[in-house]
Amino acid sequence: MALWECYRVLPPTHGEWPKVTYAELVTIILTGLTVAFALFAAIAGVLAFWGYSNIKREAASAANAAVEAAIKSALDKHLNEAEMGATIKKELKIMLTEEIRSVRSEVRAQVKTDFAMLYAEAFPQSSDAERPARESASSRIADQFPGDMPK
Repeated sequence: MALWECYRVLPPTHGEWPKVTYAELVTIILTGLTVAFALFAAIAGVLAFWGYSNIKREAASAANAAVEAAIKSALDKHLNEAEMGATIKKELKIMLTEEIRSVRSEVRAQVKTDFAMLYAEAFPQSSDAERPARESASSRIADQFPGDMPK
């Protein structure tokens, strides 16, 4: 639009400028607006795709930092008080004990599962149909070392 105004104000150097009708002017302006909106939409799409994950990550880290700072300041403030410090230490001890018990039970369950899997791999159980009849030691040796065997 500014370009059109410049053409209207500046005198022509060679003859007469072509006259632009209002219909042509509206067409040119709407085309320019369409291109501008398309560029804006493309930029907004790229920023939205890239920015959402970054905003989410930054919000989570800021919330974690704020909670840690609040807990640290509350612990620093109340841990040195005799009555409150003893209560906090007692509760922390209970929480730690429960966490250790939970981890122990999870480890025991995992060890049992792992042991059962290792045992099954080391000593495979075959079905009765697959088991050969009991062989004597002498027949196994005879199979391994064919030839004359003393009787």
